[in-house]
Amino acid sequence: MVDVNYKRLEFDKSRYPDAAICLDCWEGLRGDRLAPRWDEFDWLQVPPEIIPHMGVVDVHLDPPDFIYRFWGSAHVEVLKQELTGRSVTEMRPESEAKSVFQQYAETYESCRPMLFENIISAGPHLLPMEEVSLRLPFSVNGERITQILAFSDIRRDFKRLKESFLSRPSR
Repeated sequence: MVDVNYKRLEFDKSRYPDAAICLDCWEGLRGDRLAPRWDEFDWLQVPPEIIPHMGVVDVHLDPPDFIYRFWGSAHVEVLKQELTGRSVTEMRPESEAKSVFQQYAETYESCRPMLFENIISAGPHLLPMEEVSLRLPFSVNGERITQILAFSDIRRDFKRLKESFLSRPSR
């Protein structure tokens, strides 16, 4: 069993320095627009060691869905699944998929960057592990959010998460 709970966090750049780099890049691109265009994002502006912890979704409206255009290798290593080109709803365990979908939906609706703390309880003892996720909206047309970039910092509990998801039953 895997239990996932999340809450929104106030952004503290000193507490989340790698997320702050991503947010600063986003803010520098946005200017006075709703959000920057996805084609303006420069992967070279973020530390290379955090790229495996990133993902990018395309926003679909009918029906509402989020399809991964990029799924970082750290996610593959922990969750044991490749989701590039696939829906967030295909993520396993299902509790993680629901939490991530809701966070993308909140980011889409707010049209602004959002920071979330995810508490994931998994493994034989359901010990809580922390993941902090920054979600940054992008817009190709300046009218609605069309992509969302996520930096999910799981480095603190990476080994425990990896071990927990290795032994989890499918749900």
